[in-house]
Amino acid sequence: MSQDNLDQGYAARPSDFYEQHAAVYDSDINRKFYERIAWALAAKVGDSQELKTLLVVGAGTGFATAILHRRYPLAKITALEPSGAMAARGRIFVPHAQWIERPLNDFECQHARLVFASMSYHWLTAAERSKLMEAAADGVLALAVAVTDRPEGSDEAEMPAKATDGNRALRRLAYRLRPSGSWSRADRRARAVTDKLEDSFREVTREYVTFDEMFDSGQELIDTLNNRGSLLALFSSRRAQARRELARTIDPEGPAAFRWRVALIVGRS
Repeated sequence: MSQDNLDQGYAARPSDFYEQHAAVYDSDINRKFYERIAWALAAKVGDSQELKTLLVVGAGTGFATAILHRRYPLAKITALEPSGAMAARGRIFVPHAQWIERPLNDFECQHARLVFASMSYHWLTAAERSKLMEAAADGVLALAVAVTDRPEGSDEAEMPAKATDGNRALRRLAYRLRPSGSWSRADRRARAVTDKLEDSFREVTREYVTFDEMFDSGQELIDTLNNRGSLLALFSSRRAQARRELARTIDPEGPAAFRWRVALIVGRS
C-alpha cells in the first residue's frame, strides 16, 4: 500500500492509525530506535528477582517487550496493545508474552512488579495514566517520554552541518500548525510528568538522554516521523497537512538529522 493511500480514510484515534500503519511501523529503523530506548529504560530499572510480573503498556509490535524478555527471562510478561494489527505482529516477534488487544481503560489491571511504558505515555488519557500508576502501586513504574525540556546548563552537540535539521523544521511547523490540545506542554516536559509520580511513589528518578538519527534523505525522515505516529501526536487531524508542508521545507533528497530528547523516569513504591 502506498504512503498516500495510508494517509486516507482512517479516524484520528491512535489505535485506528496504527491499525493501518502496522506494516510500515514494523521496520528495522524503528526496531533499532525503540530497542535503544527500551534498553536504556530497563537499565534504569535494574535487575531484581522480585520483578516476576511485567505489564507493558502500548506494546506496539513488541520491540520493548522483546528487550524485557531478554533482560527478565523468568518473568511473566503481559503486553497490552489496543491495535489488533500491531499485536498480531507482536505475537510473532515475542510469543513468550501474553498479548491482550485492548486499551488500558478496558483492561482489568492486577498489580505488576514492573509496569513499563516506553514512548507510549503521551497516548494515554488522564484516566489511563492514573490506572498506570495504580497498576505499579506495589512495584516499579518505568516511563520513557519524548520531551522538549532539558536539564539547566546542559550542552548538546551540534547537528551535522551538511544535513537538514529535522528538529528545527518540525519546531517551526508546530508553532504555526499544531492544534491546541495536541501533545500538551504538560506531556512534553519531564518535570511535569515527574511531579505526577511523586505523589504516588516513594522514590522517583529522572534522567535525560538523547538519541540522534541520521537519514539518507529528508523524505525518509518525514516518512519515519509519520509512520511512528509522531506527526499524529503533534498535529492530530492536521497530520497529513503537516506531512505535506514538511516535504516543502525539508530537502527530500538530501541527508537529514533528527535528535530525540527522552526522559527516563522511574517510580519505586
